[in-house]
Amino acid sequence: MSSAKMDYWTECVSIAAEECGLPMTQEQLEHVAGAVEGAHECYGMAFYSPPAGEHLSSEISRLKKELADERSKVVCGSCGGSGRLKYNTGPWAVDSHCSRCNGEGRHKP
Repeated sequence: MSSAKMDYWTECVSIAAEECGLPMTQEQLEHVAGAVEGAHECYGMAFYSPPAGEHLSSEISRLKKELADERSKVVCGSCGGSGRLKYNTGPWAVDSHCSRCNGEGRHKP
Protein backbone atom coordinates (compact mmCIF):
# COMPACT_ATOMS: atom_id res chain seq x y z
CA MET A 1 0.00 0.00 0.00
CA SER A 2 1.37 3.42 -0.90
CA SER A 3 2.59 5.77 1.78
CA ALA A 4 0.28 8.58 0.64
CA LYS A 5 -2.77 6.32 0.83
CA MET A 6 -1.75 4.97 4.22
CA ASP A 7 -1.18 8.52 5.51
CA TYR A 8 -4.65 9.52 4.32
CA TRP A 9 -6.43 6.58 5.93
CA THR A 10 -4.37 6.91 9.14
CA GLU A 11 -5.37 10.54 9.40
CA CYS A 12 -9.05 9.72 8.80
CA VAL A 13 -9.07 7.03 11.48
CA SER A 14 -7.09 9.25 13.87
CA ILE A 15 -9.62 12.08 13.54
CA ALA A 16 -12.53 9.68 14.07
CA ALA A 17 -10.84 8.15 17.13
CA GLU A 18 -10.18 11.60 18.63
CA GLU A 19 -13.79 12.67 18.06
CA CYS A 20 -14.96 9.58 19.96
CA GLY A 21 -12.39 10.04 22.71
CA LEU A 22 -10.81 6.69 21.81
CA PRO A 23 -7.08 6.49 22.60
CA MET A 24 -5.13 4.37 20.09
CA THR A 25 -1.49 3.39 19.80
CA GLN A 26 0.28 4.07 16.50
CA GLU A 27 0.22 0.33 15.75
CA GLN A 28 -3.54 0.13 16.36
CA LEU A 29 -4.11 3.24 14.29
CA GLU A 30 -2.13 1.82 11.33
CA HIS A 31 -3.87 -1.55 11.57
CA VAL A 32 -7.36 0.00 11.53
CA ALA A 33 -6.32 2.39 8.73
CA GLY A 34 -5.12 -0.58 6.65
CA ALA A 35 -8.41 -2.40 7.22
CA VAL A 36 -10.42 0.67 6.23
CA GLU A 37 -8.35 1.10 3.07
CA GLY A 38 -8.94 -2.55 2.12
CA ALA A 39 -12.67 -2.20 2.74
CA HIS A 40 -12.75 0.99 0.66
CA GLU A 41 -11.08 -0.77 -2.30
CA CYS A 42 -13.79 -3.47 -2.25
CA TYR A 43 -16.70 -1.06 -1.82
CA GLY A 44 -17.45 -0.80 -5.56
CA MET A 45 -17.63 -4.56 -5.97
CA ALA A 46 -19.89 -4.95 -2.95
CA PHE A 47 -22.42 -2.23 -3.76
CA TYR A 48 -22.28 -1.67 -7.54
CA SER A 49 -25.51 -2.18 -9.40
CA PRO A 50 -25.48 -1.57 -13.14
CA PRO A 51 -28.18 0.50 -14.79
CA ALA A 52 -31.13 -1.59 -15.96
CA GLY A 53 -30.15 -3.76 -18.91
CA GLU A 54 -26.48 -2.73 -18.96
CA HIS A 55 -25.26 -6.21 -18.16
CA LEU A 56 -27.35 -7.63 -20.99
CA SER A 57 -26.51 -5.15 -23.76
CA SER A 58 -23.06 -6.56 -24.54
CA GLU A 59 -24.41 -10.12 -24.49
CA ILE A 60 -27.27 -9.15 -26.84
CA SER A 61 -24.85 -7.40 -29.22
CA ARG A 62 -22.57 -10.43 -29.27
CA LEU A 63 -25.46 -12.80 -29.96
CA LYS A 64 -26.85 -10.57 -32.75
CA LYS A 65 -23.46 -10.55 -34.46
CA GLU A 66 -23.14 -14.31 -34.07
CA LEU A 67 -26.62 -14.81 -35.57
CA ALA A 68 -25.86 -12.49 -38.51
CA ASP A 69 -22.60 -14.37 -39.17
CA GLU A 70 -24.42 -17.71 -39.06
CA ARG A 71 -27.17 -16.50 -41.41
CA SER A 72 -24.62 -15.21 -43.93
CA LYS A 73 -22.96 -18.62 -44.34
CA VAL A 74 -23.43 -20.54 -47.59
CA VAL A 75 -23.41 -24.27 -48.29
CA CYS A 76 -19.88 -25.46 -48.98
CA GLY A 77 -19.34 -26.28 -52.65
CA SER A 78 -16.40 -28.58 -51.93
CA CYS A 79 -18.28 -31.11 -49.79
CA GLY A 80 -21.86 -30.28 -50.80
CA GLY A 81 -22.78 -29.39 -47.23
CA SER A 82 -21.84 -32.73 -45.67
CA GLY A 83 -18.63 -31.48 -44.06
CA ARG A 84 -16.83 -34.62 -45.24
CA LEU A 85 -14.70 -35.35 -48.30
CA LYS A 86 -14.89 -38.91 -49.60
CA TYR A 87 -13.01 -40.16 -52.62
CA ASN A 88 -11.14 -43.20 -53.87
CA THR A 89 -7.53 -43.04 -54.97
CA GLY A 90 -6.85 -46.39 -56.50
CA PRO A 91 -6.79 -49.03 -53.79
CA TRP A 92 -7.31 -46.45 -51.00
CA ALA A 93 -10.46 -44.67 -49.91
CA VAL A 94 -10.19 -41.30 -48.23
CA ASP A 95 -12.75 -39.94 -45.78
CA SER A 96 -11.82 -36.71 -44.00
CA HIS A 97 -13.35 -33.47 -42.89
CA CYS A 98 -13.61 -30.72 -45.47
CA SER A 99 -10.80 -28.20 -45.14
CA ARG A 100 -12.80 -25.37 -46.72
CA CYS A 101 -15.64 -25.41 -44.18
CA ASN A 102 -13.78 -27.18 -41.33
CA GLY A 103 -16.32 -29.99 -41.40
CA GLU A 104 -19.31 -27.73 -40.75
CA GLY A 105 -20.85 -27.98 -44.23
CA ARG A 106 -21.23 -24.18 -44.43
CA HIS A 107 -18.80 -21.28 -44.56
CA LYS A 108 -18.67 -17.52 -44.97
CA PRO A 109 -18.95 -16.43 -48.60
